[in-house]
Amino acid sequence: MIHQILSYIAAADGVLSAILWWKASTVLVKRGDPRAVGSTFVGDVAIQATYAVQSRLNTWAALATGLAGAASGLAQLFSN
Repeated sequence: MIHQILSYIAAADGVLSAILWWKASTVLVKRGDPRAVGSTFVGDVAIQATYAVQSRLNTWAALATGLAGAASGLAQLFSN
């Protein structure tokens, strides 16, 4: 029972991390966004603000990946 629950948690965290990393790779903070204040712009893209958003998303994705690994390892311990 606990093995199955931990396996589901690991799978869900793995999917969550993939979504977060995909979002981090595609996010752009544009001119006019409140987060863009003080940034350097290339065209309509706020460079520093985009980096900051990508950094936060990458942090959450790494945390989700770590949790997926931990849940998977615990599931293996409880498999028998």
